Amino acid sequence: MSTSKIYIWLILALCAAKGGCEVFYKKRGQNVIMSCGDAVQNYDVEWKHNERLILRILGKSGRRIKGMSGVTKKAKITGTVMEIPSLGTEDAGVYSCTGYNKKGEKTTMQHTLHIVSVITSPADVVLYSTEVTLTCDIPEDSAVEVQWLRPPELKPFRHRGKTVTLNSVNVTDAGHWACQIKDEMGVELKISVDITVVGPLKSEDIVVLPGDTAQLPCSLPNASRLPIIGGGWVRDPPNGTELLNLGTHGKNLHWISNMSRIMLSEQHPSTNFGVMLTNVQSADAGVYMCTLTFEGGNNLSARLNLKVEDESNADVPDPLVITASSGGTAELPCSHPGAGHPRVVGGRWTHKHQDRFQFPVLMSTQSKGLHWNGTGVLMSKVTFTDKQLNTNFNVTLHNVGSADTGVYVCSLMFEDGKILNTKLNLNVVEEDVQVAPDVRQTSFLMEFWQRPLLGVSMWVWAAAAGGIILLSAVVIVIVLIQKKRKKSKNKLMRQKRETTKVHSTTTNTQQLLRMQHETERQPRPGRRQRPAPPPRTQYHNVRQELEWTEMSVTQTHFWISLALCLATGGSENIYEKSGNAVTLDCGDALSNKDIDWKHNDQVITKYYSKSGRISKGSAAVTSKAKLIAPNLQISSLDPQNSGLYSCTGYDNKNSKITKQYSLSIVSVTGGTAAVVHSELTLTCDIAGDSQAVVQWLRPDSKLFAPGKELNIKSVSLDDAGKWTCQIKDKEQEKKKIEVDITVVGFLESSKELSVNLGGDVELPCCLSSQSSLRVVEGGWARDPPTNYLLTLDTMTGLRWNSTQAKTSRFKFQTQTLSTNFSVRLTNVQSADAGVYMCTLMFEGKKTLSVSLTLKVVGKAVSVIPQGKTFWEMSVMGVSLQVWVGIVTASVLLIMLIVIIVIIHRRNKRMKRKVRKLKSMREPLTPRNYCQCNR
Repeated sequence: MSTSKIYIWLILALCAAKGGCEVFYKKRGQNVIMSCGDAVQNYDVEWKHNERLILRILGKSGRRIKGMSGVTKKAKITGTVMEIPSLGTEDAGVYSCTGYNKKGEKTTMQHTLHIVSVITSPADVVLYSTEVTLTCDIPEDSAVEVQWLRPPELKPFRHRGKTVTLNSVNVTDAGHWACQIKDEMGVELKISVDITVVGPLKSEDIVVLPGDTAQLPCSLPNASRLPIIGGGWVRDPPNGTELLNLGTHGKNLHWISNMSRIMLSEQHPSTNFGVMLTNVQSADAGVYMCTLTFEGGNNLSARLNLKVEDESNADVPDPLVITASSGGTAELPCSHPGAGHPRVVGGRWTHKHQDRFQFPVLMSTQSKGLHWNGTGVLMSKVTFTDKQLNTNFNVTLHNVGSADTGVYVCSLMFEDGKILNTKLNLNVVEEDVQVAPDVRQTSFLMEFWQRPLLGVSMWVWAAAAGGIILLSAVVIVIVLIQKKRKKSKNKLMRQKRETTKVHSTTTNTQQLLRMQHETERQPRPGRRQRPAPPPRTQYHNVRQELEWTEMSVTQTHFWISLALCLATGGSENIYEKSGNAVTLDCGDALSNKDIDWKHNDQVITKYYSKSGRISKGSAAVTSKAKLIAPNLQISSLDPQNSGLYSCTGYDNKNSKITKQYSLSIVSVTGGTAAVVHSELTLTCDIAGDSQAVVQWLRPDSKLFAPGKELNIKSVSLDDAGKWTCQIKDKEQEKKKIEVDITVVGFLESSKELSVNLGGDVELPCCLSSQSSLRVVEGGWARDPPTNYLLTLDTMTGLRWNSTQAKTSRFKFQTQTLSTNFSVRLTNVQSADAGVYMCTLMFEGKKTLSVSLTLKVVGKAVSVIPQGKTFWEMSVMGVSLQVWVGIVTASVLLIMLIVIIVIIHRRNKRMKRKVRKLKSMREPLTPRNYCQCNR
C-alpha cells in the first residue's frame, strides 16, 4: 500500500469519527480532502464542481476522463477520495460525487467548500494614531457566526461581525488578531493576522543652564518596519528654522546638519533620533519638533519645550578645580552619580581646545560593552583605559601647558535619554621647566638604551656583543660536529679490517656445511618422496535471505483502526531539525521478542528473536537507521525522512503491540549574517503533511512574526543574537530551533579632524566588532566616490594594496587586517583638505561606509630637533646608528662564511688522504688460518 493511500484512509477514519464531511471552511492556500461516502473503487466514480465535470473514472477499465472544470488541473483523485491543494477563492462552491456501493446501488455525496481570507487595510504595518480595518472575507450566503479576538489574550472584540475598524491605532492594538468562525454544525476555524504599530515618537521637556549641552530626545520604541524616507528637527514649528534633516544614502539614513552646535547621537539612526545642542544660550529656549516621514507620505512627530534657566537663580554647585604643574600630568575625574540613575550608554569629554587635540568617545557595543573609542585621539596627549567601563570615566592629560587651562565638561548619556554634565576647571602652574610640545614620554628602559658609551649608543654595543656570541656558538657547534664525524670514520675503518680477517674462515665453514647436507638421509630407491599436505582451507557457507512479505488486505483494516486510534490521541508527532538524529521508542515492546519497524508502509528493519538475525528492508531510510532493540535510531535526518513510522512488537504478556510516530523534519534556510541596515530572510520549513503553527521569536523571547518566513527589512545591532523558530502543534510547543544571527557594523570614525600644515594625521576607520562576513572590496577615497587613494587586496588575505596606492604619503600596516582599517597621512599639505570616505564591501554586495572632513590649519611644523649628536645624523635618509648595525652584521656574516669554507676544504683534504691509504697494497706477511682436520 502506498503512502498516499495510508493518509487517505487516515483522513477517512478521522472524518467518520467526527460524524461526516459535508461543509468545509478553509483558509486560502490550504488543502482539502473530500470522500465519496460509501462508493467503492470497482465501480464508476464521477466528481463535479458546481455541476461541471472534474473527472470520471470507469471502474472496469480504470480509464480516466477529465472535465472542463477549473479544479481539474490541480485535483488529485485516488480511488474514491479527492484532494485539492493550494485552495483559492475560485475553488469555493458545491462538490458532488456519484458512485456505487458494495450492493451496486447508486450513491451521491455532496460537499460545500467555503474559502475564508483575512484582509487588512491599508496594511498590517500601520503608524500610531492612524486608521486600520480588519475584514474576515467569507461568502455572504454562509450561515456562520464571526467573532474577532483581540490581543494579547485573544479576548472577544466589543462587537460581532466580520469587519473591525480601529479609528486611532494604539500600542495596545498591536499583536496577534484572530477571526473565529463557527457554523451551525459546530465546525470552528481560526484565521490569524499580526498587526504591527510603528510609534509613537517619545520626547520630553528639557531644562538646562546657559553654556550646558542639552539632549533633545526623540526615539521610536522599536525598529520601524515601514521605510523612513525623511524627517528632521525644526525650531518653533510649523514655520520655524530647520536645524537638521534626515536623508537617505542607499538604504541607510543619515543626518544633514545646518547648525554647527548640533552633535549627533548616531550618524545612521534606526530608533534613536535624538541630538545634542551644545553651548546652550537663553536665545535657544523655545519649542522643538522631531518629525519622521514614512513611505506613503505619513508622518510621526513629537514636540518638546526647551527651557534655559537663569544661572543666577539656579542652584549650581561650584565646578571642581584641578591644579597641575606645567609639563606634568592632570587626571580629569568623572564618575557615575550612583544607584539613583539608570545605566550609562554613551558620553564624551568636551573642551575649548578641540582644534589642538581630541578626547575619546564613550560608546556601548554588544561585543565590548561600555568602552572608550580612541579613534583620532593623540595618545601622547590623552590616555585612558581600554577595559570595559562601569562607574569610572576618568581620562589623563599629559604634558599640560598654559594653553590647556580652562573648563572641561564630562557628559554622560543614560538609557532613558537624559544627560548629566560634570564641569571642572584646570589650572596649570608655570615652573622653570620647559617641555617641547607633543613629546612622547619615554620609559627608563628606553632612556638606558639611548645612553652613549664611547660615543656609541648602548643598543649598538648590545647588537655587537650579541653578534659575537652568536658567531662563537656557531663555531663551537661546527667543531663538535667535525669531531663526531671523525670518530665515526675511525670506527668504520676498524670494522672493515675485522671483516677482511674473518672472510676466509667464513668461506671454509660454508663448504663444510654443504658437504654435511649432502650426506643427509635420502628416500629409498624406487620410492617417491611423500609430498607435503596441502594447506587447510576454510569454507564459508553464505545463505541468501529473501523473506519479504507483501501487505495483505487485513493490514488495510489495521491502518483504519490506527487512524481511529489517532482521533483519540494514540499517535505521537515528532519534530526534529534537519541533520540531527532521532530515537524512536517502541513502547512496551520487549527486546527479546520479534520487532518490525516500517516507514510509510516500507520495511526498515526486522529482528528475529529466535535466531537473533536482523534483516534490512527496502525503505530509503534504511541506510541511516540503526536498531537498538527495541528502539530505532536515525542519524543525519533530511526532509525525505519525514513521514509515518510504525513499530510492531510483543510485550511481557506476549500481546502484539504497535507504536506509531509522525516525524516531520524542520529545515532552516537563509543567511545568518547580515550587514547593518540590510535585509535578512530566514525560512523555517517543515517537511511532511504537518498542521503545526510556526512562529519566530526574537532574542528576548518576544514574538516577532507568525509564519515560517522571518524577514527583517532593515537589520540593526539589536537584532543580533539567538532567534528561535518555535513550532506548536495543537497549542502545545513541540520544538524550538535556535539560529544565531550576527550583525556586522557600524564603521566608527571621527566626524572632523584638524591637523597642522606639514604634520601627520591618522584617518580612523574601525569596525565595532569582528566581521563574520568576508570583505571582498574596500578602501579610502578622496571626494567620494570618484577618487580612490588606497584599495584593499583580498587575493592573499585582507591587506592594503601598496602597489596601487596613489600617494606614497599613506602609511599603513602590512599585516592581515581584521577590524582596524585606519591609515596615516604624512606631511599634510593644504591641498589635502577635504572629505575622505572609508568603504568596505562584504560578500553579497553589502557595503558599509563612513566619511570624515580633514581640515589643514596653521603653518608647517618641523618635527626634526634643532640639535643633533654625531650618531643621530642621517646618511641617505637613514641614521648613522642603523648604518653601524648593518655594517656589524655584514662583517659577522662574512667571517662566518670564511670559516665554513675553510672547514669544507679541510674535510676534502682528509677524504683524499683516506682514499690514498686505501689504494696502497698491503705487505705480503704470513697469516695463520683456521684449518679443519677431517
